[in-house]
Amino acid sequence: MLKFDAHGILVDTQAGDGGDSANRAGLWALLGHAQPLDLFEQKGFLVRHPFQEPWNHPGNFTRDQLLPYVAGLWRQGEIKAARRVFWRHLRRGFFAQNLDRDQPGTRKKPWPHRYRDDRDERAFSWFDFADPLMPDHIFHLILCARLWPLYIFGIFGYPWLLINIFGHGLFSRSDDEGQILSQCLRAGRPFVAFYRFVKPDYRESLRRYWDERRRMGEIADALIEQVEVNPRLQTLD
Repeated sequence: MLKFDAHGILVDTQAGDGGDSANRAGLWALLGHAQPLDLFEQKGFLVRHPFQEPWNHPGNFTRDQLLPYVAGLWRQGEIKAARRVFWRHLRRGFFAQNLDRDQPGTRKKPWPHRYRDDRDERAFSWFDFADPLMPDHIFHLILCARLWPLYIFGIFGYPWLLINIFGHGLFSRSDDEGQILSQCLRAGRPFVAFYRFVKPDYRESLRRYWDERRRMGEIADALIEQVEVNPRLQTLD
């Protein structure tokens, strides 16, 4: 059973935590269910949850939150917001916002350094930085923002997405399919069909993650239906 907070935002079913709400809300919107996505965005900056701490801190917004979220913006017809998000990432050199770890002030550094982790324990990292956006991620932003003059970037984005799908299907051990499916559903039916071909156990994978681990079986059902039927998605505006 899905759980929504007082603002209508999709949150973790068991704890009510909003750390993945941008991801969940964007994916749920992409699947045709309205979500208040405008609450997550301001001038192109995004947050995981607009009201819960530390998730209302822009510095911990990761790539895995970004990809389903912008797909949800596109599906709901919130194109201006999607464009603000694209231009903000362009100015940042196509890195995600997560220059910090979860807590504000826990800045990542691209050299060997010590830091305190989320349990307030000392830890060491050789290298840490914001998530980079690959060509398929960049083109996903372009598609979701309907930036027609930049569609030429598809000569890089589409092949990279095919490689990403292929690698994901053959080598990934993660059952979290939200990012790659957000990209496939936006890119179009041939990419969903290719995903289905290289990931024949996608039903089991989706059910393990969404139903067994997250107790969000409705999302698993909706994603499986989308992959099986593979309709041509359009904006709902």
